[in-house]
Amino acid sequence: MVNKRGLSPDEFYDLPADILEALMIYDQRIEPSGLQVQSAMFANLCHLLMMTSPNLSEKGRKEAKLKDWDLFGTFENLTASERQKKREEEEQENKVQNIKKSFRDLMDMEKGKKNGKQQ
Repeated sequence: MVNKRGLSPDEFYDLPADILEALMIYDQRIEPSGLQVQSAMFANLCHLLMMTSPNLSEKGRKEAKLKDWDLFGTFENLTASERQKKREEEEQENKVQNIKKSFRDLMDMEKGKKNGKQQ
């Protein structure tokens, strides 16, 4: 990260905030060995290997997306707080769906159904 640029800890802590932020952006998004670039290279490589695999069905090829290999959310272009908010909304929606499914299952059991069949 920024420390590998040869800055001592004192110089690192004495940097102005705007310069530190610019260096952090460079490290994470622009530099070829940065997280964003490495993640994009990895995702493209995995997607290419999957698409050229003879064992993948036609349906699998159509459904496969590059985002499937985006491990760090680099293709979404969201800030960390936006990603956190989106994740919380998805978790809330999953909880609601699970409660609805559980309620439906209980209602089916009450009616005497098990796995869609009458008992």
